[in-house]
Amino acid sequence: MGFVQILFLVVYFGTPLFLVYWWIRLLRSSPRKAVWPMPAALGLWLLQAIVLGYFIAICITGHCTLTPLEENGPLVLFACAYVGIGGLLWFAWRQHANASR
Repeated sequence: MGFVQILFLVVYFGTPLFLVYWWIRLLRSSPRKAVWPMPAALGLWLLQAIVLGYFIAICITGHCTLTPLEENGPLVLFACAYVGIGGLLWFAWRQHANASR
């Protein structure tokens, strides 16, 4: 496996672990503070993981004649999901920083 593929797998499967770690950290630091961005970020990751699984299943079954929209759709969804996850992490970090002052 190439370096880029290994890096992709580490980031892809490390994302939910990182989100759960931050969720626990936020809950420990301020249990009364709403930590809704963490489940939302996990939901975004789960959504794109389901879409990835769906498209992998399509190709495994031999129905891999995808339209251009179906080919590029998951990539756009990945990008949007990771931008959304980053935004939610930033929002949770700002919420945490303001609560600790």
